[in-house]
Amino acid sequence: RVSFNARLSASVNVPNGHPLVFDDVLLNEGNAYSPSTGHFTATLNATYFFAVTTKGYNSGAYADVRMRANGVEICQTDSDVAREVETCQAVAHVLAGQDVWVEKPGYYQ
Repeated sequence: RVSFNARLSASVNVPNGHPLVFDDVLLNEGNAYSPSTGHFTATLNATYFFAVTTKGYNSGAYADVRMRANGVEICQTDSDVAREVETCQAVAHVLAGQDVWVEKPGYYQ
């Protein structure tokens, strides 16, 4: 059995294209999520469900994220209002050893 639930312990400013590292791990059954890299590494060839919810906390802060599985985008949020809450959900077939992560999109200046 593989499952995890992780969140940020504090607000972060992540460079464009870099993974978000959810450092507060509430559940990590199977130890597939790494709180040091922010990557989930599949331990089984399987179809997985992933979800992430974000919210910008400042008036000019947008919390857009992109989720990637083995480098391929599987979902993305795109807020147009600061402080907007958004959820990105995806079902993806991931092979053992492949990674899934959440990153800040690289389209910000």
